[in-house]
Amino acid sequence: MPLSHHCLVKVDEMLAIVTGGFTSNKVVSNSSFFFNIAGSNPLSWTLAPSLTLPRHSHSCGVLTGANGGPIVIVAGGDTDTDDVSTEFLAMSTSTYGDSAWEPGPNIPLKLEGTSMVATSSHDRLILIGGIKKSGSQSAALIQLECIQFATIGLAFDIACQWTLMDQKLTYPRSDYWVYFISTGTNMAFLQEWICCHDNS
Repeated sequence: MPLSHHCLVKVDEMLAIVTGGFTSNKVVSNSSFFFNIAGSNPLSWTLAPSLTLPRHSHSCGVLTGANGGPIVIVAGGDTDTDDVSTEFLAMSTSTYGDSAWEPGPNIPLKLEGTSMVATSSHDRLILIGGIKKSGSQSAALIQLECIQFATIGLAFDIACQWTLMDQKLTYPRSDYWVYFISTGTNMAFLQEWICCHDNS
């Protein structure tokens, strides 16, 4: 299915996932698809669990859960109903297709066209920039921490929290690439690498 304004993130060495976006008929989709990077059926697509809300122009990232399995997060974008919502997909390596998206904590700002990056330890995500409800670009950095993953049965919207960081982008921007670069075992910084879109 041709898609635009979707989000793609690598889950692990075996798998990536595509979420949401516009279909070729300009319908906002809640569909998700796994792309099999390796394994018994490499370079193939399979259906993944559907998002609870159709959304486009959102961002996505991956955290490592308490059991070591990946947790996929989608945040923001345009859902026509709740543009500050987030969704979490906790995945077991043996049952990728059996998981379901669950609601996470709302982000503090209505944003679309953001970028998201994980820290080197994959225990935090940072949501960066984007387009605000007013239509202007954002310089905000918003951090997601899930400090209570180890508590069995605790819902993601309770275990996790988004926090506006004191740091901001030098220039507000949207629709760009970002990478996390570690500068040591205890300290790390975020380095912007901009591709394909300017910040004018």
